[in-house]
Amino acid sequence: MKLGFPNKHGTRNADDVEIDGQYTVGALVGSNFGGTIDSCYTTGEVTGHTGDAQSNPNGFGYIGGLAGGNFRTITHCYSEVIVNVVGSVGAGFGGLVGYSRATTRRPRW
Repeated sequence: MKLGFPNKHGTRNADDVEIDGQYTVGALVGSNFGGTIDSCYTTGEVTGHTGDAQSNPNGFGYIGGLAGGNFRTITHCYSEVIVNVVGSVGAGFGGLVGYSRATTRRPRW
């Protein structure tokens, strides 16, 4: 994985990632709880394991190409990440964000 230098907004890029994680997984961040992710991109592959009813009784898992979960703002970003979900428990997953309860705007192309 190559983590780029911060851009003028302080956000970094993540190139050619190979991430394997559990429950809340993203190429740049697991979850964005308190800030703005702006003008960035990610490439590579992310695998998120959601487990089963015994190992994950709450039944959550957020797997995304940029962020697993987003609770603030993502703007002017894009993701070229293969997203894999492993497990029998339901999950939110997506190419950019697995679950968003906030703002995602204007893709950057």
